[in-house]
Formats: sequence, C-alpha cells, structure tokens
Amino acid sequence: MLNINKILVLYIITLLPFLNSCNFGKENVELKQNLVEKKILQLDEEKKEKDKNDIENPKIILKKEGNVKKEKLQLANKKQSTSNSVVFEFKNERYLEGMYEKKYEKNLKIAEKAIQATFKMFTKVPSTGMEKLTFSKSFQETKPINYSFKNYYDSLSDKKNTIIEKTVLVLLPHTGPYKDFGINLRRSIDLGLLEEDRESIKFLYFDTGKNFKNENILTLIQKSKPNLILGPLLRENLVKLKLTVRNLDIPVISFTNDHSLSEDNIWVTGFSPEDQINKLIAYSKKCKREKLGFIGIDNEYGNLVLKFIKRKLKNNVLAETILLQKETLSNKKILNLELKNFLGFKEKSDENDIFIPKFDSIFLIGNTNFVLEVMPILTFYDLDLEQTDILGTSILNDELLINEHSLINAKFPIVEQNQEAVFEKKWNSMWFGTPNELARLGYDLSKISIWLVNQELTFKDLIRKNKNKFAILGNKFQFYNNGHVFRPSKLFKINSLGKVKEVVDCS
Repeated sequence: MLNINKILVLYIITLLPFLNSCNFGKENVELKQNLVEKKILQLDEEKKEKDKNDIENPKIILKKEGNVKKEKLQLANKKQSTSNSVVFEFKNERYLEGMYEKKYEKNLKIAEKAIQATFKMFTKVPSTGMEKLTFSKSFQETKPINYSFKNYYDSLSDKKNTIIEKTVLVLLPHTGPYKDFGINLRRSIDLGLLEEDRESIKFLYFDTGKNFKNENILTLIQKSKPNLILGPLLRENLVKLKLTVRNLDIPVISFTNDHSLSEDNIWVTGFSPEDQINKLIAYSKKCKREKLGFIGIDNEYGNLVLKFIKRKLKNNVLAETILLQKETLSNKKILNLELKNFLGFKEKSDENDIFIPKFDSIFLIGNTNFVLEVMPILTFYDLDLEQTDILGTSILNDELLINEHSLINAKFPIVEQNQEAVFEKKWNSMWFGTPNELARLGYDLSKISIWLVNQELTFKDLIRKNKNKFAILGNKFQFYNNGHVFRPSKLFKINSLGKVKEVVDCS
C-alpha cells in the first residue's frame, strides 16, 4: 500500500508543472521564473563569497597524533635536527603531518646514501677539500701555499699502486651531558669524509662521554695506530690525553679553546679568550679608548682574562676593575651598590644635570647568566652604550643576549664564517636542520685532517716548510708549531632590531 502511495505522489509532482501552466496566467509564470533566477544568482554570489573566504582564510585542520601514519613517523626519524637553543643544547625538531611525494623520494635517496656510507665510512681517501689561499696582507706572515689538486696528489703516487691505509682517531662525547655536541660534530666530520672518493682512510670514533681511563686510550692507540687524533671537545679530556700521547709523536688537533693546553704536536682550534681579548684591545687602541674598566665573574676564567688584559695593556691602563662573586650576584641589594659605586653614579640634583661617563669602554667577562644579572643594573644607573663601549666575548653571540635591550650596541668578536649558504646546502643534503659554528668547525677540520694524513712529511715538518695555512670553503686556519691556531675574526655589535651587525668604524 505504501509503495502505491509513493507512486501516486511522484506522478502528481510530475504533472504539477503542466497543471500550473493551465491554471495560472503568464504573469504568474514569469514572476516565478524571476524569483527562481534571482534565487539562483543569490546562491551563486554566496558560493563565490565562500570560495573567496576559503582562499583568503584557509582553515587549518589539526590531526590527532594517533591519526599520523606509522610509516611517516618512521621516515621522519631518519633525519635528526642539529639546531641549537640559547642554552647550547641541540633539540629535535617536531615533524609536521603531511609529506609531499618529492620529499618522500628525497628521504629515500638519503636513506640509500646512508646505507652506502656504512660500507664506505672506514675506507675513504681525500680529494681536494682545499682552496687557493687568499689571505689579506695583514695575515700573510709567510708566503701562502697554493694547495692545488696536483700539489698534494703528486706525493701520493706509487709505482706499485699499493694502498696504504690511514687512520684518524676521533675523540668525541657520544654519551653524557655533552653528547648532543658530540653527535653534531660527528655528523659534520662524516659529511667531510663522505664527500671523498678514494678508499685509503678510515675514521675511528671513541666515546669520551664516559669516565674513561688513560689506559683505555693507550690500548686503543696501540691497536689502531692512528696517524692523527681529532678531538677531544672538552678541556678535561685533553688534559688526560696529553699525558698519554706526549711521547707517542701523534699529532692532536682538538676542538677546545684553552690555549694554555696547546704545545708541540697538540693544537687547540677553538676561539680562545686570548684571541678574543686581543681583538677587543686592538679595537680600543684603534678608537683611542683611554678610560677602560673591567667587570668580571670571580672565578678561574674571570681572573685569567683580567690578568691577560693587564699584561696586554701594560702601564695599568685599566682605570678600575671589579670581580663579582656568586654570593654578590645572588644578593640584589649588594650587587646594585657595587655596580653603582663602580660607575661613580650620583643622583641628579636637578633635571639639567648630565651624567658624565666614567669609562670609554668596559670589558664584561662572564657567562650568559652573569651578563643578564649585570647589564640591566648598569643601564639603570645611566650607563649609555652610545657613549661607553661594552666589550664582551663571543658569549654575547647568543639569541637570548642579542634580544636583551640593555645590550644594544654591545660589541664582541666572532670567527669569520664564509660561504655559509654553500655549507648549509651540503649539510642539508645529508642532515636535517641549520648547522652552527661548531658543525662548521668539525667539517673544516675533517678536511684538514684528511689532507694531513696523506702527506709524506709530518705535520711539524710541513709547518716548518710554511705549509701551515688552510682554507676550507673560505674559512682560514694557520697552524703554529707551539700548538696555537690562528683564525681570522671580525667585531660585531648588537643593534636595536635584535640582530648583529659588523663594526666597521669607531662609532
């Protein structure tokens, strides 16, 4: 019965237009047509407006973590982030959902490259990796050497075509609190090695993150017989290593910046406090800064830098110095009083009084927390960085400090970094994220190490023959027999936009 009713209803609906045409006049038909056309136009306009809003204000649909496909998460884990935070810790970047096919293919190529790397990692030999040197006149203490392709492959030619395997022992923390730094350095070293084509060199890695003994290193050296040791990263590990290798005549190129540990056959490549202070003193002399002050943290580092500045300046040019203890830094009332007296600040008797700066320049030496404690107080007591230079070490090259308002115009040195875009492209061909200065140093030293171990002469003999200058993608190094390594640097200042800008004059 229901089916019959449905058929009748459909039949009536079908006949309805014909009945309407018979029962209603032409005016009513036209009126209905106009209404229908008007409705259609209105719907079209509403659809166009909706499409426009969708384009201008696209909706972001967030998926729950459980909806992410498992294979995408596994693929994302093939790359690790090496970007560092303001506290110098490398963090893993979170992957966004949705991966394009091109990116998927790229990751497959990277995975394939990584698999090939496992077979080639310990059987590599260098290609060029060096460039024609173009040091400035001020840098040319000796005639630059042109490390051309022909130059350092002539020495490797062998009539019997026998392959002599060379070994580089790399000491890095793969565990412990500094493991992220170690992982970052290893990636940069691997990148330098994987660019090479021949098969007569291998890199062996030793974990310095654990509390290893000198006997462990000695046993490994006796077994592997390395031609060169690259590392370690930490000062205390270099102290251990020196006792072990001192009589073994194996060159050591470390990543540390404590030049007090450098000696014959042990080179320190980090940007040392001494090199940085020399840059700041040279700037002060050039700009005729005569009233100099010093504010530092009262520890071994602060005292060392203060003694070095006094020795370099001579004649007690420092007008006043102050070393702040941890207890003072934690007591805001005492800290305010100490810094107020240091600046010679006096309350204004009237609004027309002008505060005359006591110093042309102030050396500010301490870690990030020290700087953040001291600088706001100095500016509170009318220290004007337009009139008085604040001179700090490369510790100021930190995102947190660069965005600190009280540090606008503060100056600090940075080692020259050339062809950064080229290196970043190389890095991203293998790893994920933006490389930092430490990664670049690892890459540069891997290239230098590969070249050195394939020379007939020892490194000390090469230096005696003035073959001690290297340029890797424009980054320059000059090695000396006393273990010192010179790297050109530039002076920068923090501007009001939270950026660093090179200092080109005395303003």
